[in-house]
Amino acid sequence: MNVPDRFAFILFAWTCAFILPPSFQAGIVVVLLVTPYALPAAFTGPDARRRFGKFVATSALLAGLIILLNGVFVNGRTVAVVPGLVSLHEEGLAFGVRVSARLLLMTASVLLVAATTPIRSIAAALRRSSVPSVVPTVLLLTLDLLDRLPARIERIHVAQESRGAPVRAGLLARMQGLLAVSGPLMVSSIVESVDRSHALTARGFRADRRHSVEGPVPLGTPGRLFLGASFILFAAGLWRRLHP
Repeated sequence: MNVPDRFAFILFAWTCAFILPPSFQAGIVVVLLVTPYALPAAFTGPDARRRFGKFVATSALLAGLIILLNGVFVNGRTVAVVPGLVSLHEEGLAFGVRVSARLLLMTASVLLVAATTPIRSIAAALRRSSVPSVVPTVLLLTLDLLDRLPARIERIHVAQESRGAPVRAGLLARMQGLLAVSGPLMVSSIVESVDRSHALTARGFRADRRHSVEGPVPLGTPGRLFLGASFILFAAGLWRRLHP
């Protein structure tokens, strides 16, 4: 699938997140979470799979927390009681399942496309569309800046530790040292952005540059199917709301 087809898939997944029942959403989420590990390494790569694995673990923890909190604080019929500790309510648990399934489906679809689509392909598709040429350039520069952030934060940590700041001593020390790290991080990021803007200007970059004469990337058959399915689901959901 080309880049427009992948964006159509995201639209379809988001439509499912608001139209389909939670049980169907949970099934789609499971398929999306397994897909990166079923694809060949050429489509994802070990780094993307490792980050996607962290997302899976974090998402499971977040979904459980959302369901638990809603089960505790949303009043309704009590379904389980731990004497002296907590009472869970059926309505709250059901609401937590709906919210967590919707969030997981939306985020998993976006991350799946991001993990299987090279950034250069997205930038090339944007350059061939009617989007101003400054948009793909800013996208690439932003992603490059985000990719450099972990190494930059590590350098700031080392510098703070050399001055005697216990920035890694524990959770409380990390929270206290957050301001000491965020200040230099923001300043260095702004300085690098200014330097890059001067470098682009010196090389003749202009935001009003003409687009490619090749024309936009056409929407393929998978994209048309996803768009058609999204329209059908939206129409069905609208009909169900108007005629309960």
